[in-house]
Amino acid sequence: MIFKRCEFCHKYVFSLGFDAHVEKHLRLREDGQQTVYATLPEEQRRGVERAFRKAPRWYKHDVCGEVTGMPDEIIKTYLVDPWFYNHMTYCCGCENHVPESECYWTETGQNVADYKNELKMAVGNPPPDGE
Repeated sequence: MIFKRCEFCHKYVFSLGFDAHVEKHLRLREDGQQTVYATLPEEQRRGVERAFRKAPRWYKHDVCGEVTGMPDEIIKTYLVDPWFYNHMTYCCGCENHVPESECYWTETGQNVADYKNELKMAVGNPPPDGE
């Protein structure tokens, strides 16, 4: 394959320069967040508008008490594919990634990890590698 699609910016990048390209997205900003987070391409995030309108957006980290907002493109990505992300999420208070199990949605009070597990159960098995 001559070109690969970047899961961060969704551009097609020449294979020989792909790793260096991705490395730029993984650089951490001063606040500890990555420069860009991986998401599904916009065309794959369509069709979840109804679920998106109902989805919680703000979570509180139980350890530090800080509230952090979840970006729309990340919400839409995990609504389509609940296995896309690992079990960590960014906390603005700690300026670091923390376990989702330590966070609760402010809108519902539900644990973020439990919420994501419910999404996984509703969708079924994860897609096979490479899809």
